[in-house]
Amino acid sequence: MKEIRITSQSQFDKINSVESGDHLIVESSVKLSANLIVYGRLTLNSTVDTSWGRHVVARGQAHVVAWEQAHVEARGQAHVVARGQAHVEAWEQAHVVARGQAHVVAWEQAHVVARGQAHVEAWEQAHVEARGQAHVEARGQAHVEAWEQAHVVARGQAHVVAWEQAHVEAWEQAHVEARGQAHVEAREHTTTQVQSDDAVVLLFSFAIAVIAKAIKHRITKKSKTAHIQTWEPEPYLTREGIAVKAGTVILFKRVSSEFLTQEGKPWETKWTPGVTRTHPAWSPYGSECGQHKYHACSRPYFCDEFRSKTDDQYVAIQIAVKDLYEWPNPHYPHKIAFRKGKVLYRCDRYGNKIADGK
Repeated sequence: MKEIRITSQSQFDKINSVESGDHLIVESSVKLSANLIVYGRLTLNSTVDTSWGRHVVARGQAHVVAWEQAHVEARGQAHVVARGQAHVEAWEQAHVVARGQAHVVAWEQAHVVARGQAHVEAWEQAHVEARGQAHVEARGQAHVEAWEQAHVVARGQAHVVAWEQAHVEAWEQAHVEARGQAHVEAREHTTTQVQSDDAVVLLFSFAIAVIAKAIKHRITKKSKTAHIQTWEPEPYLTREGIAVKAGTVILFKRVSSEFLTQEGKPWETKWTPGVTRTHPAWSPYGSECGQHKYHACSRPYFCDEFRSKTDDQYVAIQIAVKDLYEWPNPHYPHKIAFRKGKVLYRCDRYGNKIADGK
C-alpha cells in the first residue's frame, strides 16, 4: 500500500480523494474545503476542521481512523475507528469502532462497537456492541448488545441484550434480554426476558417481564397494569418450534465468507454445503461455549449474537435428533450443541434458501 504523508494545509488541499491501494496519513491540523472521498485507507492524526459543512466520506472497503472533531460518513463495507469527539454517520454494512466521546449515527445494517463514553444513535437494522459508559439510542429494529456500564435507550422494535451492569430504558415495543446485573426500566408495551437472578427490572405502564419459575427474580411492578409472566422450561425443539422429520431437524450456523468458523484456532471448521461434519472430541457437558461440540441456532438471525463480520453468511444443517445436546438452564436459549450434521445449503438470515445455495 502506497503511503502519502500530509504535514501542511497546502499539501492537503491538493488531495481530492484517497484511492484504493493508497494510505493517506494526515499529521497536521487541516480544514476541509470539500468532501474527501476515501476508497483506500485514511489516518487522521490531528484535528480536522469541518466547520464549512464538509466531511470525510468512506466508501467500498475504505478504512478510516478519525480523531477529535472529524466528521466521517461511512458507506458500503467501510471500516471507521472514531476517537475523541469524532462524528460518524454509518450506512449499509459499514463497520465503526467508536471510542472516547465519539458520536455515531448508524443506519441500515451498519455495525458499531462503542467504547468509553461514545454516543451511538442506531436505526433500522443497525447492530451495536456497547461497552464501558457508552450511550446508545436504539430505534427501528436496531440490535444492541450492552456490556459493563453501557446505557441504552431502546424505542420502536429495538432489541437489546443487556449484560453485567448495563442500564436499559425500554419504550414502545422494544424487547430486552436482561442478564448478569443488568438494570432495566421497562415502559409502555415493552417486553423484558429476564435470564438472571441478579438482574433488576422495573415495570411501568403495560410492560411485561418474562422469567422462568426457577429463577428468584428482582422484578418490581411500578403500575397495576404491568405483568410478570412465569414459565416452565420446555424441551429445546418444542420451545423453538422446530419440526422433526424422519428423526432429523434443520438448524443454522453463521459462517465466514469462506464457510469457516473459529478461524485461526486449532478447532477451525469449514461448513461447505454438501459436507458432513462429525465432532472429533465430542464432550458437550461442561459448558455452553467453547470447544468439544458444534453449535447451531434455531433461526439464522439468532447466530448474529456470536458472529458479526460484514461478509459472513448463513448455512442450513441437517442434524439427527439423537446427535443434539441441550444444556439445562441455558444462557443462550436459542443455541444447542450437536455432534454430527450435514450442511445442506446457504440461506438468508430468515432461513430461506439462496438460489446458488450450493
